[in-house]
Amino acid sequence: MSISHPKSVVLWHLSGCIATFYNEGDKKVPLDTVSFTNKAYLAFRQVDILRIAGPAVPYLNSLCSLQIQNNQLRSLPKELWRLSNLRELNVGSNQLEVLPIEVGLLANLTELFVHNNKLKEIPCQVGNLKQLKTLDVTNNQLIELPAEIVKLELDQFWVDKNPFEIIQRKDRFLSLKGICLQTIGLTCLEDEESRKVIEEEMMDHEELLKTDKLLLPHCSNCQIELFHHELEWVKLHKDGLPYLYRTCNQNCFIQIKTSGD
Repeated sequence: MSISHPKSVVLWHLSGCIATFYNEGDKKVPLDTVSFTNKAYLAFRQVDILRIAGPAVPYLNSLCSLQIQNNQLRSLPKELWRLSNLRELNVGSNQLEVLPIEVGLLANLTELFVHNNKLKEIPCQVGNLKQLKTLDVTNNQLIELPAEIVKLELDQFWVDKNPFEIIQRKDRFLSLKGICLQTIGLTCLEDEESRKVIEEEMMDHEELLKTDKLLLPHCSNCQIELFHHELEWVKLHKDGLPYLYRTCNQNCFIQIKTSGD
């Protein structure tokens, strides 16, 4: 009985952008190789794993479009978020359960397609994509959307076939722990020496002390960097969709809770 191995595709560079397909059980013999200039069309290839050769990333800067929809991807490689000139990313119709926050690093993105996956949330870092005009989150498992989307100037926004509903958080008051995290986080941004000391003592909250400031969430009211997840509020926007607002302190929480759209 033959064993079915996962199929992978590797993006690399040799006098141009190249994609090579392999069976994971035998990486020595490629199944197929395709070359392209600035648009990589890798859809409908039954691919389970996407890899991008790290050393090739600086040479893949000409890539403005990556279409790898209708495959079987369960995750996306960290090298993808270094392709800073991407304007279109289509990972629709895969098996993705998480859209990494690093998507917010693709500052030139104008089209993002994540439809027909298994996403339970869209990261608030999508709000960093100021050039975004098209966003498709159709047919996922979303119950709410990040409030940062409201500020994007989208021309096309597809959200159908998601189980949207308003589920309010239990937290109504910022705990002492939340106050400490917020104070410490802001201190780390301003003082590198303090950051080093604090990181050693706060391994459990390492994700809140990210080196890349661009990936930090922001308070929905005052827009300062946010280092806790305690004061959150969901409310309907005028488009009829529930949006999640995050706030840094009690005053900002009250203002978001009592304000209109």
